[in-house]
Amino acid sequence: ANSARSIKRSLRSKRFEVTGRRISGGIVPLARADAAGDIERGIALCGNDVGLPISASKIAGMGTGLAHNIFPASQDVEDDDMNVICLSGRVVSPALAFTLSVCFSMCSAAPRPR
Repeated sequence: ANSARSIKRSLRSKRFEVTGRRISGGIVPLARADAAGDIERGIALCGNDVGLPISASKIAGMGTGLAHNIFPASQDVEDDDMNVICLSGRVVSPALAFTLSVCFSMCSAAPRPR
């Protein structure tokens, strides 16, 4: 929770819009909100995120990925149109989570149908 607050505060300081919604029920409601166009992109923070991308990717129209370094945080957006990134609090420090979140938020994919 402290990591999430720290990341949200840091993103807001860089002028990113952060809704700060805590969505219960795992990643599926976040994935559905993104697929429906209710949010532009999502960042899922949790203790163990290995299953999150698998669950979210079962939602039609979703591109979800796991990132522990800069390469997938940017490349998965640019090449695979990832729109929800999953970060593990057990693996990623708050500082790295912020860096990955900014990288993810600033990248864009070439428009194409999913």
